[in-house]
Amino acid sequence: VGKDGRETDESAYYLSANRNKRSIAIDIASDAGRARLHRLLAQADVLVENYKVGGLARHGLDYAALRERYPRLVYCSVTGFGQTGPYATRAGYDFL
Repeated sequence: VGKDGRETDESAYYLSANRNKRSIAIDIASDAGRARLHRLLAQADVLVENYKVGGLARHGLDYAALRERYPRLVYCSVTGFGQTGPYATRAGYDFL
């Protein structure tokens, strides 16, 4: 329920996880999408990603590919089960 008392399309979980965030959608599988991301990274301090292990490497957007081009960028990779180990390739989501 919104401020006006009407039903909204946003859940309480969504609102709690995304409060005060701004976002855009970028198709990193496209050349145009990757170019847009690189324009953002040129000005960014931090990149936080939560793709499955190896997901960004397919697009040349993993830490190894970005560290030389953006040496001051703090690259934070959030996974459900870590970067290595028997469950590393499993997806982790929400409250899991």
